[in-house]
Amino acid sequence: LFLWDPEPEKLEKLRQWVLERYGLELEVDKEFRFVAFSLKKNYFGVYQQGGIDIKGLVGKKKNTPKFAKEAFNEILQKISGVEKPEEIVKVREWIKDLVHEIYTKLKNYEYTLDQLSFTVMLSKDVKEYVKNTPQHVKAAMMLIREGVQVSQGDNITFVKVRGKEGVKPIQLAKISEIDLDKYIEILRTTLEQVMLPLSIDWDEISGSVMKLHKFIS
Repeated sequence: LFLWDPEPEKLEKLRQWVLERYGLELEVDKEFRFVAFSLKKNYFGVYQQGGIDIKGLVGKKKNTPKFAKEAFNEILQKISGVEKPEEIVKVREWIKDLVHEIYTKLKNYEYTLDQLSFTVMLSKDVKEYVKNTPQHVKAAMMLIREGVQVSQGDNITFVKVRGKEGVKPIQLAKISEIDLDKYIEILRTTLEQVMLPLSIDWDEISGSVMKLHKFIS
């Protein structure tokens, strides 16, 4: 249960009512000076004393590429400095500018393969993947064909590229081969959960960015 700036006496009255009616004891768990809700009850909140609490957001996941994770963390760091709700207006514009900058860097191949890579562990031997072949397994098979020894438990680092296979191990890939559309979608899924609660429309940003790119190309 999230409450907006409740008066102490009203909060106590609510706690007593819930206890008497349902036999449940409510306790104050966290106090935020700012909180924003995303999809599926995920949220991020800025504590009164500073610092951020994150629940269920994609950018926090381990296998998010470095370029998107850095952008995600940079946005959260910016939001953590918000003292008053009206300050969000400036943060919204800053986020839009950041997305423009990232898109331009992707388009100009300014990121390294390391910044664009995924790392996934092989949970079993490559030969045991029969019914389906996940992306990291495809990358592992490419390494094996090149004479590289790959075993269960190894971490496979790969990037998304254009072409039939859709992936390449980082050791065999070139930055010019990356699939730009897929990385733009990765950026979207990583940041949109933060953008939506702040009323930032991805289509509006991506549309203006693409128009700008065509103009300067």
